[in-house]
Amino acid sequence: MIKPDRVIALRSDRTVYQHGNLCGKVYSRAYACVDVLQEARNLAAAWEAGANVPRFIEVTRVDDQWALVTEYVPGETLAQRMASGKHSVSGCLRTLVEAQLRVQSVRAERFAPLRDVLRQEIAETPLAESVRRALLERLERLEDGVALCHGDLGPDNLILPERGASVVVDWDRACRGSADADAAATWLSLALEQGRETAERYLELYIASAYSLRGDILRWLPLMAASRLRGSVRREKDMYMRIIGQTMKDGNSL
Repeated sequence: MIKPDRVIALRSDRTVYQHGNLCGKVYSRAYACVDVLQEARNLAAAWEAGANVPRFIEVTRVDDQWALVTEYVPGETLAQRMASGKHSVSGCLRTLVEAQLRVQSVRAERFAPLRDVLRQEIAETPLAESVRRALLERLERLEDGVALCHGDLGPDNLILPERGASVVVDWDRACRGSADADAAATWLSLALEQGRETAERYLELYIASAYSLRGDILRWLPLMAASRLRGSVRREKDMYMRIIGQTMKDGNSL
């Protein structure tokens, strides 16, 4: 990548550019090389396992910042489709659920165990020791799994090409574990970006398609919220803390 053609997405900690048939995600200087390489490894592993993802090209430096370069996938994101108002919310959420079930069906042997990742992330949170201990005890009681979990599969991370199946991007949180945990992570993303009503509509559709139980998914919610605390902005952190407090106090009620 030399001169980007245009900005595709702008986040607080990264900017995504298009350069011809390439896509470059440039991270803030706070990102360490090992973190970018881990996302690149996850992306390559997902591609080799058969997931519909952009092809990995390289990890490089752009103006003293790390960048992940992949092929560019033309199309709109599911978030853009939802914002256009031309499609029903339920239809868009069905597209999200279908893509998520395809991801979860992919073999995930090369991915880190979700349980191990959560242990480390919860231990590094600013939560009180008693809360961290309660979360870790809950984690040990929950059933593990072998599904490929994207970890943040919201509308922003699903590209809808003009032809062919949807393409999943942003693989930095991908792990091997419980599909219910992955659904809880998507609930969090939707509640934060689209509102709680949309998150609940998604959950209903996911439960119907995956034959999961609502309670089994909600048991993961405080754990997934705690895993996102580090590096979150104030609005995100406030929501995560409310969810942790409410679900740890009242069981699985929301």
